[in-house]
Amino acid sequence: MVKKQNPNELRATQLQPVLPSGGLDFALTGELDGDPGCLGQERAADAIRMGALTTHEDFNVFVLGQPGSGRHALAQSILAEIAKDRPVACDWVYVNNFDVPHKPVAIRLPAGSACRLRSMMETLVDDLASQIPALFESEDYQTRRRTIEEDFSAAHESEMAEVFEDARTAGVAIMRTPVGFSFAGLRDDKVLSQEQFDALGEEERAELEAAIDRIQQRMSEVLQAVPKREKEHRRQVEQLHYELASRGVDEAIREVQEGFASEAAVMRYLEAVRRDLIENGELFLIGEGEEEVGPFPVPTSKHFELPQFQRYRVNVMVANGSSGAGAPVVKEELPTMANLIGRIEYASEMGTLITNFTMIKPGALHRANGGYLVLDVRQVLSEPLAWDALKRCLRTGEIPIYSPGERMSLISTVSLEPDPVPLSVRVVLIGERLHYYLLSALDPDFLQLFKLEADFADDLLLQEEAPAGSYAQMIAGLARRAGTRSLDQAAVERMLLESLRMTGDRERLTLNFSRLSDLLREADFRAEREGTAHIGAAHIETAVAEKERRAGRVRERGLETVR
Repeated sequence: MVKKQNPNELRATQLQPVLPSGGLDFALTGELDGDPGCLGQERAADAIRMGALTTHEDFNVFVLGQPGSGRHALAQSILAEIAKDRPVACDWVYVNNFDVPHKPVAIRLPAGSACRLRSMMETLVDDLASQIPALFESEDYQTRRRTIEEDFSAAHESEMAEVFEDARTAGVAIMRTPVGFSFAGLRDDKVLSQEQFDALGEEERAELEAAIDRIQQRMSEVLQAVPKREKEHRRQVEQLHYELASRGVDEAIREVQEGFASEAAVMRYLEAVRRDLIENGELFLIGEGEEEVGPFPVPTSKHFELPQFQRYRVNVMVANGSSGAGAPVVKEELPTMANLIGRIEYASEMGTLITNFTMIKPGALHRANGGYLVLDVRQVLSEPLAWDALKRCLRTGEIPIYSPGERMSLISTVSLEPDPVPLSVRVVLIGERLHYYLLSALDPDFLQLFKLEADFADDLLLQEEAPAGSYAQMIAGLARRAGTRSLDQAAVERMLLESLRMTGDRERLTLNFSRLSDLLREADFRAEREGTAHIGAAHIETAVAEKERRAGRVRERGLETVR
């Protein structure tokens, strides 16, 4: 009697995967180009492209999927392809604020101009280090300075001589003492003693006392006029220095002004530099550790690194090339708060922490400004204050630079307040689905800032979505990137069967590229041990069996228990 089959019975043949016929018309995967495109991830790729191309704010992208699905590689590939056709991002520099030194000024420059400005400013200072001392050594300066000194000395000596002559005529002696001048009567070119003075007649003594009072008053007037005359003397010297410095600075700075005539911010900065250079021309005449000695300044050699010249430096924050390389695509592997928004460094001097605008360092947001920034959400969330700093920059559209200590009021060191840099960047966060759903539920700012989700599929339907040939191309690409030998056709078929097995579905192939790459590397190891030129199906089979054997101790013990 034949047993009647139950129509709902599941046969073993129905569980066995069946590979599609055709599509594998190659001998080795080395013949394939290995670029199937975004196989199975078209939905996620479209979301990433929209985020990269849209000009509307807050359309940042969150890429969610399982680790090993190729999220990082595909996202960066799409961004790089789009970025090369986008405009080159501009340069940014920080320069000294001569009016408020603790608030450095940020200047936007055309791509490729930041390093040129820095080089021209260094050349400017070095040129002035030679030109200004030469001006102060010139015969014209020496003559004019000597005239000023002689006029000052002559005027003072003339007035003093008149006072001494008047005193001699009036019979009054003027004597210099350590504390000033003293006055006494004079007869026959001899100073009267107190006894001789007392022996004079009353009328003569009264006349001499009146003469002494008059000479003393006149001497006092002459001495009181000395500070005013010295002030006028200093003004004339400063005016002379100003004229000479103006002549040298105007000539030297003209080349820089002509090179950046179209940049209003740079022209304002150069005008401030011009005024400061003219007002402090003596800086080029005193070397490090030297002091001005004598009536004339002492020239020094040119050294741009001397401390007095630091304020004329240009701190290049971002320097993009002008060769049409496109917008930047930056991936920050360690997204700490400082690595994202930049930092202000300090140096220890005499037990005190000091800083200046040249010690401002850029962050990933500065480098990616005008382009794209790729971050791993797990790393961002694990760094203190990094997530909060990233959100604040995206929300305000600018990059303020501050330290965690300042934010939490843990330090009171005098610091800088640099101008915030305007921000225009598209951020691509890459994480798992759990991260996306937790942030959506717990952070009210998240969905406002990351409006696009690029959901990576874990697998794809074999017959409809992934022809065997396309999947073979993907395997060829994995082998090439992993640096393994090529696979023959039978090995690719075995990889397809193992891919179906990984999903637990006879009709769906896995998109976990990490697991497939690990399998290829182990099979390549087996092929190397056997000395074969390519990977065959037997090597894939051995790699699978060995992997199961390594992890099979618990399973074998379980089977023993069942038996």
